[in-house]
Amino acid sequence: MYDPILIPLDGSERAEKILPYLGPVLAYCDARVIVLGVIDFSDTRPDRYGYVRDAATDYIQGVTQTLVDHGLRAEPMLVEGTPVETILNVASSSGVQLIAMASRGAGGFERLLGSTTERVARRADAAMMVYKAGRSHGHPSAAPPLPHPGRFTTVAVALDGSPDAEIVLPDAVELARNTGAHLALVRAVDDRPRSPFSDAYDLPTLQEEARQYLDKVVERLKRLDVRASATVLSGHPAMAIPPWLTQGGAELLMMATHGRSGGARFFLGSIAEKLLQLSDVPILLRRVLG
Repeated sequence: MYDPILIPLDGSERAEKILPYLGPVLAYCDARVIVLGVIDFSDTRPDRYGYVRDAATDYIQGVTQTLVDHGLRAEPMLVEGTPVETILNVASSSGVQLIAMASRGAGGFERLLGSTTERVARRADAAMMVYKAGRSHGHPSAAPPLPHPGRFTTVAVALDGSPDAEIVLPDAVELARNTGAHLALVRAVDDRPRSPFSDAYDLPTLQEEARQYLDKVVERLKRLDVRASATVLSGHPAMAIPPWLTQGGAELLMMATHGRSGGARFFLGSIAEKLLQLSDVPILLRRVLG
């Protein structure tokens, strides 16, 4: 399904926190894993180039060897350049199918994550798994966490009723078929009128339309022998979906994004970016091309 997989790391404990969430994917696809270190010398004194390069090499090779020792087909790659462009170039030239990154990492041999993750997500052609890492000490752990060998049991899929949002469904179907996961479809209907000057906002009707749409998608999935259910939430998607994920025990959220260049946001508005900040579960993004 996703082969190869690219994992950019910056040497920090926080960046490594994406690793356990790849376990259910790697358990069935036996993908080649590229462990990427990007060295950005733009803020480094010339007399420290050698030290930074050696430290990055040792770290990336060490993480790779740990993954190999546990049966994964992992290989190291170290490239000098700016993080966003380097990650995108490596992904394109290597035919990467999935980029896996934590967000809000900073530290180690040079800063990599944080806004870098969001900028890669806006432009990557490959699917992207992102996990909002918590606080860390800013240095690599004594041993990097290994991909957890467990399986996904509940995978949430966010839809908004548009064909663009459904671009993530093929990925979700294949993931469900290979892991046995139940797909929990969700659509949040904003309970605020789109305009303060309009009195034609009919929330019950919008909720019923959302329910009918999701029910049709569920029927399509069942014909593909995929277990699925539908939930309609009230409220802004970025605020309504995260607590629903926690309450429902979802291990992963899948959704589409609209990539944009420059300062523009993405995902059917700015919802994906907000969910990346608020969700406690990893999010798998599939960018709408074109």
